[in-house]
Amino acid sequence: GGGLCGAADDLESLAYVLSFLARGSLPWEHAPPADIPAAKRAATASQLSEGLPREAAVAVEALLRPPRGAGGEVDHAALLRTLRLAAGSDGGEEGEGEQGEGMDWQRLGLSWRADGAILDAGGELVRRPAG
Repeated sequence: GGGLCGAADDLESLAYVLSFLARGSLPWEHAPPADIPAAKRAATASQLSEGLPREAAVAVEALLRPPRGAGGEVDHAALLRTLRLAAGSDGGEEGEGEQGEGMDWQRLGLSWRADGAILDAGGELVRRPAG
């Protein structure tokens, strides 16, 4: 508590959402509010993925313990490879069909600024930042 949130915190939250959507509950949902932080810290990936298909369980585990780079930062490329493998795709050309390489926004030439604005391939503003 009290510190700045980063990518790992967002991924942890995503793991909780995935677990909740797949299971319909979270291990701490009936805990008194004061006990919820400790219950979250005590929750294991196996508890959060109990009863889930293997692919979802691997995704929850990867989101809770994302691969890290040499500097300790989340290695997003390695995480994406893990999630693709869990989903049954190696992320290569085979199996991608007409999709090609990269994400939709990359193929469209879009980029994001830190303030949330979306830019087209020429650097023109496509969407203003929220707020």
